[in-house]
Amino acid sequence: MLEFITYWGLHFSVISLITSYFAAKENHIYYHRRLAIITMELALIINIITAFLYWFVVYDEMTVKYKWDEPKGRKILIHLSFLHLIPLATTLINFLISNVAFVEGDWKYQFYVIFLYGIINYLITEITGKAVYSLLPWENYKSPMLILIFLIFGVFLHIMLTKLSHIIKKGTSPDMEERLLDQRE
Repeated sequence: MLEFITYWGLHFSVISLITSYFAAKENHIYYHRRLAIITMELALIINIITAFLYWFVVYDEMTVKYKWDEPKGRKILIHLSFLHLIPLATTLINFLISNVAFVEGDWKYQFYVIFLYGIINYLITEITGKAVYSLLPWENYKSPMLILIFLIFGVFLHIMLTKLSHIIKKGTSPDMEERLLDQRE
């Protein structure tokens, strides 16, 4: 399961929902709130990237491999569609209704996770001899360059969502979360 970035987004989404629940229940506990913020940041950005890649790159490959007019193909395509919509939708809703804003300095977590995924994807491709995604065959310089692009895009998304979160969540400022987080028990 580690080979598919989609599952990383799904798992971060579930963890984000759980940590958001505990952070809302006990907002004054530093570690609950901090974990809720980090997992929401990771979940939202990973799900944006995976949804974009699925719908604009992988979906066409899947419709060649699996046919809508065949029962098994339709079942798989519906499953994949929900798998690439539901985590993004739930994380986005969680983000919009929760009382947290992105933290500027947390961009590094996006970097670490995407970098780690790149390493795992490479290792799985090397071990199995088969690319997890046709986009990342690891046969030439293009795969590492794509991971670098994903790294840059993930950090860029984090910066943009930090600014957006402070606009949407009126009364917050870019350093408000840092100040709240510094008020440890």
